[in-house]
Amino acid sequence: NLLCNAAISVTYLNSAVDLYNSVAETVEVGVAKANNMAVDISDMTVGSFTVSATAAVDGVSVDVRRVTFDTITWSFASTANALLGSITDSNISNTISVTVGGYTNGGTIINRTNAGRIAVGGIFNAGSSFQVDQCKVINTVSTITTAFMNSATFTASLLEIRRTVIDTNGIFAFFSNGHIYAGAVHRLTNNFIRTTHTVRITTGTEPKQAAIGYYYANYFYAGSVLEMSNNEVSVGTNYSYGLYVRP
Repeated sequence: NLLCNAAISVTYLNSAVDLYNSVAETVEVGVAKANNMAVDISDMTVGSFTVSATAAVDGVSVDVRRVTFDTITWSFASTANALLGSITDSNISNTISVTVGGYTNGGTIINRTNAGRIAVGGIFNAGSSFQVDQCKVINTVSTITTAFMNSATFTASLLEIRRTVIDTNGIFAFFSNGHIYAGAVHRLTNNFIRTTHTVRITTGTEPKQAAIGYYYANYFYAGSVLEMSNNEVSVGTNYSYGLYVRP
């Protein structure tokens, strides 16, 4: 039962961090590298929560449940093997950010969680995945143009969004500019996507739009797959697209 401005630094290779029933301004778990490290956070109210590693990690799990945070940042600068991450039944008022230098044989899932924005980056390799299920991503900040931002590269890996609401007053509800290579699958099913942005862009490259629901700004390479089914997309103005995939 902690009530403070908490900064936690974990430096051992085999460590466990278990925090619950606490209130703090910041929680930071920072390591150089880690093997078989477990981070378990539940029933907390925190301003910002950060897990980071500057070198390779193996067998790390990060489990976040029933929390109220401003931001969550997971940053793994090097390779991450068998990294298992989950955020469940939580409220994140600002941004969930996940970046992995090289992700293999692991997965991150966000389930039954509210967020202001989700941002995914890095490199997802064979056997890795990023999944969002039964969530609400509601962006009301006018200076943020994208509610769900994917800048990660996927190879023989999975990005899946299902049964989720993505709603924004910015230009893009969902924006992806990472490469999708052979064996990668982007699966978007049973989602409600909406942007209420109405001011048309008249400069720069095509598309010159007011708003786009799903926007893929980079390429699908041979052997990659885009699966879409049962999506409802609302853009509500002329010069807009429900789906735009750059040729």
